[in-house]
Amino acid sequence: AKANDKGVLFKSVTPRDVSLEIKNLTGENIDEKYLVMDHIKSLGKHTVILRKGDLEGECEVIVE
Repeated sequence: AKANDKGVLFKSVTPRDVSLEIKNLTGENIDEKYLVMDHIKSLGKHTVILRKGDLEGECEVIVE
């Protein structure tokens, strides 16, 4: 991702971006509607919650 010298992204990372990257890395389809997150606007580690019905889990997203 492209960022300025303070680590702020020029384009935020959206649930759709995370969903597509999960598919690219694992082959698993995770619908973006199950990702509970704010748009990511900075470099670093970010926690994303995956929620479907009563099931919930977390994954760590690293933006470099």
